Amino acid sequence: MAYISAQEAIETIGNVPIRETKPVGKWLWQAGGLVLAEDITTPRDIPPFDRSAMDGYAVRTSDLKEIPCQLKVAALRAAGDNREIRMGAGECVKIMTGAAVPEAADAVVMIEHTKSKDPERQVTILRGVKAGDNIARRGEDAGAGSVVLRAGQLLSAPALSVIAGVGRSTVKVFPRPRVSFLSTGDELVEPGRVLTDEQIHNIYNSNATLLTGLLKLTQLGDARYLGISKDDRGELREAIQEGLTDDVMILTGGVSKGDYDYAHEVLEECGVEVHFHGLNIKPGRPLFFGSGQPTCPRKRGHGTHADGAFVFGLPGNPVSVLVCYHEFVAPLLRRLAGRRDPVFAADVSALCTKGIRNKSGRRFYCTARLYYEKGQLFADPIPGHGSGDYVATGSANGVIIVPEETTRVEAGEQVKVHLWT
Repeated sequence: MAYISAQEAIETIGNVPIRETKPVGKWLWQAGGLVLAEDITTPRDIPPFDRSAMDGYAVRTSDLKEIPCQLKVAALRAAGDNREIRMGAGECVKIMTGAAVPEAADAVVMIEHTKSKDPERQVTILRGVKAGDNIARRGEDAGAGSVVLRAGQLLSAPALSVIAGVGRSTVKVFPRPRVSFLSTGDELVEPGRVLTDEQIHNIYNSNATLLTGLLKLTQLGDARYLGISKDDRGELREAIQEGLTDDVMILTGGVSKGDYDYAHEVLEECGVEVHFHGLNIKPGRPLFFGSGQPTCPRKRGHGTHADGAFVFGLPGNPVSVLVCYHEFVAPLLRRLAGRRDPVFAADVSALCTKGIRNKSGRRFYCTARLYYEKGQLFADPIPGHGSGDYVATGSANGVIIVPEETTRVEAGEQVKVHLWT
């Protein structure tokens, strides 16, 4: 197994050719968390008319030469009122937020700056205003025909509201990649089963739940669980052929150097091209990345990319799965999902709260709890007992990046971190 650097792996994943994903149409309520596949333009000015930004009275500033002053209330206008309203000298219009400002008015006085015993007939203005005050002018947010959202943007709730605001009920988006995942190992049993005394050496399969949760929370893929494959080449080969019909397949376990770690061998037997196998990192050293396609014609084309899948083989230890997903799998999923923003996590500086040892000579992704306090980002390393200690990572929301050549990080040192959530 030839170990390459984390940076080489990042460059490989970032540069591997991906097939073009065809956009699909979705109703807005279905499109949250997907990536926009078209520029969104507005067919009309936003706002489409001069509208009041406050509840108050629409006035002519020329009538407010002396303050306080009394004005006659010519009409009441609420939002959505399309009537033509005339307003003469010495008159005003009681107006609600969002309502169209009468053509003769050039400002709105907030209702808090007025008093009246009969607010629908006469009002006293207590504070002056300048022309344009409290009026949102037609087209000041966006002019007709202008782009309000660009393709490649992740559709958050505010972005969806912008699309609805220009009158659209559907939108073109890139579909999420379809991601299958497979757990391997004779020792694994599914959660929910009661283990007997004779099964003391068996362990519950937590990785499937971990990957399901990661895909759901990051919204980067539609998950399909392929179950547990025993350490049997034939069974493993059949499961891999099934996974290769999706866009991305993730295996956990069987990629290291043990006697029963032959998942990577079966992958190659199935025609998977190896892009790399083995990184100079901790945890996740045996990480496998490749690409291939199913050999069985009846199983082709289940995923978005009908001509094959990308394959990640992750070590079976849960901490390795967690780190490798965020640092190496998720960036490829972002590319496949159509993201145009940087797909790899950006280095952010934080203050380390505890000392860290790293005598491995590898880049150490130290799981951590990252939090802000009084404007400072802190990184609290999570103590654990190796990459199999999934209990210790329950509060992890990122990693501290300890370079290969660094053997010790002291408490109070500035460190580079990746914030996952």
